[in-house]
Amino acid sequence: MNKTYKIKFHAEDIMNYKEYMDIIHELSFWYHEKITEVNKMYEDLLSRKDYTESFHIIHQHKELIVELIQRLVSRFPLEDLEMGIYLSNSFARGTNLIDSDIDLNFMYEDFEKGKVLEELISNALATILWKYRDFVHDSISHRMPTDNEVMEKDDEVVYEISLKGKVIENKITKGNEKLMYRLYHSKKDLNSFIKYYTEQLNDDALGEWIYFQTEIYSSPDYLSRLFSYIHETENHTAHLKLNEYREYLLRTLNLEVQKISTLDIRDISEFKKYFKNTIYRYVYETLILLKKECIIQEKNSSFIDVKDLLPLLKSEYTKDIINQYFGNIMLLNYICDLYGIEFRTRYSKPISEEFKKFYQEKMEEDVDFVEKFKDLAKELLSSLIKEIELVNRYEHHTTSYDPLTEQINIQNYSPLSHINNISKAYQKDAFLLPWIEKNGVLVPIHPDTLDDLNISRKDVSRYETVYPTSSFRTVYSEDKNICYKLPVLRQITRSVRSMPNKEMMRSEIASKELSKYTYPGFSYLEEQCFYGEEEIFNYLIRYMPDKKIYPWFYCIASKHFSKEFQIQAIENMICIWMYYASKGIYFESAHTQNFLVDEDTNIYYRDLSDIRILNHEMMTPSYMRELKDKKEMLSIFFDRSMCSQNIEHFITYCEDVTGEDIQYIKSVIQREIEKYNLEFPNYSMNYDKNREGHHPVKTKLVRLRDC
Repeated sequence: MNKTYKIKFHAEDIMNYKEYMDIIHELSFWYHEKITEVNKMYEDLLSRKDYTESFHIIHQHKELIVELIQRLVSRFPLEDLEMGIYLSNSFARGTNLIDSDIDLNFMYEDFEKGKVLEELISNALATILWKYRDFVHDSISHRMPTDNEVMEKDDEVVYEISLKGKVIENKITKGNEKLMYRLYHSKKDLNSFIKYYTEQLNDDALGEWIYFQTEIYSSPDYLSRLFSYIHETENHTAHLKLNEYREYLLRTLNLEVQKISTLDIRDISEFKKYFKNTIYRYVYETLILLKKECIIQEKNSSFIDVKDLLPLLKSEYTKDIINQYFGNIMLLNYICDLYGIEFRTRYSKPISEEFKKFYQEKMEEDVDFVEKFKDLAKELLSSLIKEIELVNRYEHHTTSYDPLTEQINIQNYSPLSHINNISKAYQKDAFLLPWIEKNGVLVPIHPDTLDDLNISRKDVSRYETVYPTSSFRTVYSEDKNICYKLPVLRQITRSVRSMPNKEMMRSEIASKELSKYTYPGFSYLEEQCFYGEEEIFNYLIRYMPDKKIYPWFYCIASKHFSKEFQIQAIENMICIWMYYASKGIYFESAHTQNFLVDEDTNIYYRDLSDIRILNHEMMTPSYMRELKDKKEMLSIFFDRSMCSQNIEHFITYCEDVTGEDIQYIKSVIQREIEKYNLEFPNYSMNYDKNREGHHPVKTKLVRLRDC
């Protein structure tokens, strides 16, 4: 006889039915307004098929879900509980699709109260998202040891929540009864979690979880205990099998490429298991391998998703292939959704000819989509193989960036360049960067700082060859094609260049805000922050593009670039500056030090902590209170940095510049100001040269804005 397992949750002491439904109604209205914008992005992707934006759409979708859950969680009394809540799997990894499950993981010590709150939150989330209750589940805990209850094929599971005034029931959809029943019985305390991941799973599974998850809520000290243990475990084991794992992955990928042609895919379930789940697993395993191989000391990094790992790839071609592949997966999922098919591993029904025609119509292409994805998967896996093979030659890899081009910048980028207390030995030529161990983690430290802190050279674990850049505390590693930005306790131009947490946080905020917008021909150099036990051990890594790029001042002063090239680069910079200013993002230090240019006049910006965003208090300059209004802020950012410390250099150094050229640059500036309706004052601003620090004063209007 079939049974119904009724699982009851008594929530009368937490809230009444009306309060609960009010929360759901309020957040439903907010969410469905926002998800409409995400759907428009999918529609736009379908119409344009511009796959470069694939992970941007995924990221926007993920940010919406994270904000929704955080808003929801904040409405429940969690303060008295030792609890951690995470979002994991596809949404945390950054491979979420339009109908992905919400894998919301709970850990708590008080089983009775924690379980009720978990169900209230999960049920509300399922209702807001218009999903079945079992589409919102706990991907961690349902794999932990459970009781031995045996369920028959047609048994049912019903969740029942008792609130003041009403009972809410949820019947679990067919096929998920055992999953949800196991989930209910699972132990969710910290010890159970640690035991499961450190005794029953290998280090790669532990690494997957710690790399790809998003923290939603945590009680004080609860998660710090967990992560300190996990980091310790991973730090001691992650590097031991890299060579073996690299060879295994290469063998597996090569075999998979050969196997793809013979695959017989009959239904959406099989399709998703292979082309989404399996292929994605190879992508992230390759990215994690590259992360461990190239930057093993980064084990204490913040949590990441696919778009954050892509810079580790050496080939722009591979990045494009990954974007294109997952863009096509996203579109297939979206088309399934339009057609009424679940793009899920549980949807085990033959793919009909009608659906194939529907797909061809929407994609406007006459191809069999299974065969198309076989070709895409072959190309993707082949590119991953090449990336791993590059790791084998990593020590011998030569990059496109020439650090010697920094020397012109070093001598000329600022009128205060002569104020530089960095030791002469570290100002021009390559030198050895020391790494010391702090609490089991290797940390780079500038040689001057090493001496200023009286740290013995005997404490150095290893050295790495680096080159100085025009920002002297930023040094370039040619072997890795990355820059390290390090604290120094010596004055350079206006101040002592330490690396306080505030500066690191500004970099993270700037990166998050810049990721919301794209402009053709513009990139910013990604930065990853590493916080030390003391601020003096903070540092960040800046990822350089793997192509030929030049500091902008080098383009001006070297005389190796034509006037036309430089004017086109200047026009691009002006357009970029004005576009981001219209979005509330200001490149304050947009002078020649922070701009780089490639051979196609594409622009790259470095040093994210120098960006200003006025709706973030931390990103607002201290001298704002000395300004009369926002107009003056535009002037000091643009007139001083872009005009006086940037374009005027070009006019000075370029021998064949004409009055017509200057007039053209002025017209571009005026055109872009009018385009975005930016309110500049009819005068300029600069810093008071008679006072220490940054104190803005009104000056004569710069000629490039004088129309």
